[in-house]
Amino acid sequence: MALIGQQRVFKVFEDGDSDKVALYALRAVNAGDTVDMGPAGLADFLAIKQAIVMGTTVALATVAAIAGTVLTMPAGLGTSTPDAGYLMVWGPSA
Repeated sequence: MALIGQQRVFKVFEDGDSDKVALYALRAVNAGDTVDMGPAGLADFLAIKQAIVMGTTVALATVAAIAGTVLTMPAGLGTSTPDAGYLMVWGPSA
């Protein structure tokens, strides 16, 4: 488990004002890795309403665990080797 940041999470698309949706590309992530979307991290969201992870190496589409603005990557992602994929997040913008 590791706190991942901008070197492994890249914003691909964003739309919205007070509430927005953003799509991020993920590189070399494992189950249990965390990413902070709040002001102390990527600074994109004030809170998270929903987050979906779509794995590319592992066929996976499931929700990420949410704790405030910190997301935890789900089980099954990058079990033997780090995985790549996409993360879609919805919530109030920072």
